[in-house]
Amino acid sequence: MKPYVSWLALIVLVFWQDGMAQLLDGNCIVSLRFRIAGGHNTPQGTTPWMALISNATHHDLCGGTLIHSRFILTAAHCIKDNKQLFVRLGLYDRSCPASRCTEVANFNVIKSISHPQFDFLYFKNDIGILKLDRQVVYNARIRPICIFLGDEFNSLSIHNFSAYGWGETNRGSLSSVLQTIHLSRREGKCDFIDLDSETQICAGDDKGDTCTGDSGGPLVANITYGRYVHRTQIGIDSFGSTYCNSNGVYTNVWSFRQWIKDTIWEESLLDKDCSDTRLKSGSIRQPWAVYILPSYAKGALITKRFVLTVAINLPADIQKIKVAALGGETFSVVSVHNHPQFTDDRILTNNIALLKLDKSVQSSDFFAPICFSSRLQKSVNTLTFLTVFIRSWEYLGLKQENATIVDRKTCGITIQMTVEDNQICVNKTSADFNSNGEIFGVDDRLNHKFILHGIKSFHKNGVVILTNIQSYADWIRKIVDVN
Repeated sequence: MKPYVSWLALIVLVFWQDGMAQLLDGNCIVSLRFRIAGGHNTPQGTTPWMALISNATHHDLCGGTLIHSRFILTAAHCIKDNKQLFVRLGLYDRSCPASRCTEVANFNVIKSISHPQFDFLYFKNDIGILKLDRQVVYNARIRPICIFLGDEFNSLSIHNFSAYGWGETNRGSLSSVLQTIHLSRREGKCDFIDLDSETQICAGDDKGDTCTGDSGGPLVANITYGRYVHRTQIGIDSFGSTYCNSNGVYTNVWSFRQWIKDTIWEESLLDKDCSDTRLKSGSIRQPWAVYILPSYAKGALITKRFVLTVAINLPADIQKIKVAALGGETFSVVSVHNHPQFTDDRILTNNIALLKLDKSVQSSDFFAPICFSSRLQKSVNTLTFLTVFIRSWEYLGLKQENATIVDRKTCGITIQMTVEDNQICVNKTSADFNSNGEIFGVDDRLNHKFILHGIKSFHKNGVVILTNIQSYADWIRKIVDVN
């Protein structure tokens, strides 16, 4: 970035009604005490979402932003022809050695996704997503930036921004320390391009501009409502004038919110061919449901080769275990993966297991994996109920019933035990809960998918205690990938 008088940083406050926002990752919320201070350099620790992207030769290419626990948002032109990429998070000073800056986390990129309509010649649809090799652990130095998904927000209402990057300064070299500059919307001022006002933003400042090396970095505004400040990404640095002394063009993130959401959703699914809950006739189905023999615990097919169930009561002899699909097909099991911290005690901590079948399942309308995503549309903390399938003699088939979520404190009092963070409590429904392993989830009608959230561990005093499957996303994915 090249300033000509002074570096500026501005908090842009736009007030919204509490409860209206739909965010890509709710962990982006920070308290009202958080503010950007003025100064030449970005205050350390105030940009936990900044990412630096480099290639196989350790050349720093572009900036980016952490938008979800495994995904980085950047410009498509930054990643188009680079087959091997790396990402650093928690970074402030590029020159700081790893031995001293231990807060910096390094990631490999396992997939680069450019927008399918990206036009390299005119830089249209200049937006891309990087998938990291593992989940990011959030902390004070590493946290996602907010992306608004709902229609109630329109970036056209924002006129002042802050841009961030390690790009070229007025000294002609890349900056070691993360820089920031205040920019404002410049309607009709980017005359060096035929600007698409719907998908691109023209922004600049008389005192400076973003420059070489800043590409892919964010254009940010602070949207505040209720008790929270949302550090919100409005744009992505795309390109500007040759001399970095004019206005720049930024990809309008809000215009691509559905593509971002759909891409992350698809890439987060454990099995992209997972089934929905209804046939074309409209009848409800549960094609992932299985019974584990001889215990008669229930479970769910989560990939074409793996079944999820509870660890309790599984025979030690693998040859005695069979998996029976509701359609009648039976499978042998070649390996059992109980969670290493499973405890067969009163509270049944980490009561979860994966069974590898002796052969892959041929997916059909009547037998297919359940949907499980490391990126849930809604965290269980924001839900009021989970859905369970029960057999209804009245309807001569399946019906869905909602089980109200009980907070852990109330649940603990009811069952006279301490409920762990990786457990969910729900009120008992009319379903027959004699069998453990019953599947609970959310019926995502928008994507026509049933999303796995919990599996029944045990019940007591009218409350059903579930193993929170989301808590084990990394463990599940590792077992499935390695085996």
